[in-house]
Amino acid sequence: MPQAFVLINSEIGAEEEVLNALKNMENVKEAYIVYGVYDIVARVERVI
Repeated sequence: MPQAFVLINSEIGAEEEVLNALKNMENVKEAYIVYGVYDIVARVERVI
């Protein structure tokens, strides 16, 4: 199963909203708010 880690920058203050939207997507298996250059890291899988 192919997978990818997606590094996301969001608008200031919108991290929680983006995180919740990602967690409701079928192919998003994990998503976390992180500190540093990026705001969110998501692991996605493609079902073949």
